[in-house]
Amino acid sequence: MNKKSKRKSYSITLPVNLVNRLLFLKRLKKGNVDMGKEATGFFYKLVDNLEKSNGINRDSWKEHKKCPRCDSYLIIKKGKRGEFYGCYNYPNCKWTESIYNNKKEED
Repeated sequence: MNKKSKRKSYSITLPVNLVNRLLFLKRLKKGNVDMGKEATGFFYKLVDNLEKSNGINRDSWKEHKKCPRCDSYLIIKKGKRGEFYGCYNYPNCKWTESIYNNKKEED
């Protein structure tokens, strides 16, 4: 029995002009452009930049928790006193939790 690895895939919608440009590049290279490989590097950089610009720790996704107030996600953030869990929905929801002793705090 062949076991296929279960990988989640995601789809994104790209503007038509961008898709046409990518297809044109692929045709110029006579089909030898691996778009998956090319796109993977781009998306890793994009996600890194999004995490940095939003003050999100790179490993937040590993320990995701739900916000008890708004049901959004709690993410690891860095503050003056170190790392803490903060609501992704900030500033609409200001729920925070300590990472170290699970003591809940509200601002």
